[in-house]
Parts: sequence; C-alpha cells; structure tokens
Amino acid sequence: MSNYDFDVVVHNKAVTKYVHEGRAYVEGRAGSEFTLLVCNHTARPVLAVISVDGLSIMDGKTASKDGTGYVVNALTNLKIPGWRLNDESVAKFTFSEKDNSYASQKDAPRNVGVIGCAIFEEIRKDNQIFWDPCRGSTFTEPSIFFVGTTTDYTGSPGAYWSSSTLEYSDNQAETVCDCHTPNTGETNTSCHLTYTTDPNATTRSVTVTPLSSTQPREEPTLQNLGTFFGKKASHSVTTVTFDRKATPSQVFTIHYDDRAGLKARGVNVDRTVHIASPFPADQVRGCTPPVDWEE
Repeated sequence: MSNYDFDVVVHNKAVTKYVHEGRAYVEGRAGSEFTLLVCNHTARPVLAVISVDGLSIMDGKTASKDGTGYVVNALTNLKIPGWRLNDESVAKFTFSEKDNSYASQKDAPRNVGVIGCAIFEEIRKDNQIFWDPCRGSTFTEPSIFFVGTTTDYTGSPGAYWSSSTLEYSDNQAETVCDCHTPNTGETNTSCHLTYTTDPNATTRSVTVTPLSSTQPREEPTLQNLGTFFGKKASHSVTTVTFDRKATPSQVFTIHYDDRAGLKARGVNVDRTVHIASPFPADQVRGCTPPVDWEE
C-alpha cells in the first residue's frame, strides 16, 4: 500500500482511473458535483496543496506548490468538496462545459482539465542519522548533495550529480538534479534521482532515470470539460501552522474530460474491468427458477 492516495469522488465512490501513456485520466460528466479525497496512511500529519484547472482551491489564484493547503492528520482521510470561500464554506466542485469553468471565467483556461495534489511532510523535530558513502561520513540534517562516482543512467562511469538542497523523509527522497558528464564537464539537467537510506544508517541505494521520460507532453487541443464554481456548501476549517519540508514527497496528477474528450486522446474508456471476488459463491442467493417458471 502506498503512503498516500488521491481520488476524485462522485456519489461517494472513487471515479475509475484510466492509465494512458503514463497519465491518469478520469471521466467527468457536465453537471455532476465531485469531491477530492486525500488519504494519509502514515503515522505523521502531512500538508496537501491542491489545484484544479491550474488554480489553487484555497484562493483561486494561479496554483503553486508553495501555496497553502489542508493538513491531513495521521491515518486519516480528508474530503474536500469545493473551492474555499472562507473558513466556514466552499463552492462545490462541479463538472461543466469548459467555457463555464471557473478558470475560463477568470480568463485562465490554459490548464483546464487537470487536478493536482502535492503532499508535503512535516520537518522532523528529531535528528535522524544518514550515511553518505560518497563522503564516508554520517550527517543528521539536509545538506548539499554529494559528488559521487556512481555511473549515470546511460552507463557512463564517473558521472556525478549535484543539487542545492535535499529533504529527507523517513527512508527515501527524490530530486531533480544536474548531471555532469565526466569527459566534457557539461551540465545536462535531465536526471531524476531517487535514493533510499537504510534505517540503521549503513547503506544507501541510488537510482537515476532520464528526466525526459517524466516530462509532461503537449496536451491535445480538445478539452470539453472544466470545473465550475458550484453551489455554496458548509465546510468548516481552522487555520493551523505546518512547518513543511521544501519539496513534496509525492505529487498526484489526474487529468479529466468527458467521454468524447478521453476517447479523442486514445483513452480506452469502454473496456470492461473485472473485479475479482475472494468468495464468489457468497454472491449467489436462493434457487435458480426453472426456464418455464412464471413469477
């Protein structure tokens, strides 16, 4: 099970996600209200910074990971029903025609059709020791990243990486960093680095993949649905302080459109998904009537 989950919910049920070309898509229907569900499966509170159609759901401004969000307590699920109006109420998220979307009304339709959620962990108050095999020493706080001799993702020996600051979670972290080739010394910002530290502070594994494989592709121009500024609903919150880390531990991206729009992108929304049952016989109740039986 992952540490966090993020879903679009309609009628108290998570909408089916379709994975297409590395992206997650959900089908929306104009006029349907929806809720965003953030699930925190960890034993620590996190901050969820959420955007809809490129706008912050907290203030309606252009979304940034540096913006405000919701604190989701440990082992808790949080339902977010709409655009924040004040500390007592929201305007419900409602699928609508693109031209009627809140973003279009604010003359910002460029990012209509996508929902994002950045999960930030809280800065730990206690010190945790990490082992850096490249420096041959231990350290307890985020620091300048090491210069190493591990091979890069192309297999060239002697490549190294550098990054300004790095935030550590309980046992892993990731960052986008500069790759320096050993022969020319040129900097190529095209790496995505993920590494883990052993809880006993004895080992660390490093994996590097080309960033280009995770860079967003251009969206087709077709986009039928947007998110409307819906009916007012009660949703009380309290302002709290959350000392978050500099970078999110996980970022969720969910694209949406109506059925026609998803099909135009090549998303197979007509597939039949079989849900396996652990006790299939329990689903059968009573006797099967004869063919000629009349009720």
